[in-house]
Amino acid sequence: MSKSNKKNKTLFVVLMFYSFTLLLNPLLINDLYANTNKNSHLIDEDHLDDEEDDVGDQGQPCPKIRQVSPAPKEFKNKISPLRNEPRNLKKGKVLFRLKARKACKFCHGMEGKGDGSMADLAHKPPRNLTCKKYMNKITDGELFWVIKEGIDEAGMPSYKHLSDKKIWQLIQYIRTFSS
Repeated sequence: MSKSNKKNKTLFVVLMFYSFTLLLNPLLINDLYANTNKNSHLIDEDHLDDEEDDVGDQGQPCPKIRQVSPAPKEFKNKISPLRNEPRNLKKGKVLFRLKARKACKFCHGMEGKGDGSMADLAHKPPRNLTCKKYMNKITDGELFWVIKEGIDEAGMPSYKHLSDKKIWQLIQYIRTFSS
């Protein structure tokens, strides 16, 4: 076999492997997330007493439990299509702090503690995003729904004007507060 043919064959095998990996990647990631999120759920009434005295990582108290409408089932196991990359995290941070029309920082604060400049004006305290106990129970799909649709009874506005990609970037950044 000539050197050129061998090189072409090697390139073809590498490209086929890469293509196959790209096709399988979403399936493998979905399976991984489905297994890790199998038992995650919104806070049930059984957990109401657990969180009331909790504090987040930054020492801020976690807001008391609110009775809010749960996310629709189709959102519960929704998985982010974005890779967990620094550029997505950076874009999420910029959205959280500056670019979202009603930037998240005004209620949730720069560090996600629920102590933003507008927090005192809200009829319910903004969520303290540093509360691991609460944040680890919410799936990414549920966060997506909350950001996209808002929750009137909790004072959370809708961010329907943001693209899905931007919401997923926000979620990546929000997760850093409780990780």
